[in-house]
Amino acid sequence: MTMLPAFTVLTQPVANTVSDGYPLDASRSGDVRAVALSPSVYRRRRFVAAAAVFLLTVVSVIGVGQASAERQFDPAAPQHTVIIVQPGDTLWGIAQRLAPDADTRKTVAQLTEIAGDPNLEVGQRLLIPASVG
Repeated sequence: MTMLPAFTVLTQPVANTVSDGYPLDASRSGDVRAVALSPSVYRRRRFVAAAAVFLLTVVSVIGVGQASAERQFDPAAPQHTVIIVQPGDTLWGIAQRLAPDADTRKTVAQLTEIAGDPNLEVGQRLLIPASVG
């Protein structure tokens, strides 16, 4: 097959005959030669296009699923802490263990609201939100 410069190919008129075994497009003005592709080429192109759309859809669904899963549950940030009151525990001592750098009085007030009573009982469970302290 001989290569022609693009300018020559586009400017020279082409006869409406079969050249190199490929039919020419008679509906055009004769400027551009149209090559008829076999049905297997069209099937391959459709398959590749369908596969690309399918892969993009799968990747999008996986990405959206992971993004929503990350928003719903973050294992690095616990939602709450459960404290079981032991003998000798006081609200003041629990407050100092939970938030040693925070104002202990404020933490004790929050723990009193959570416990419902300033008097603790051994075995009592306190569900402490992550925002306490």
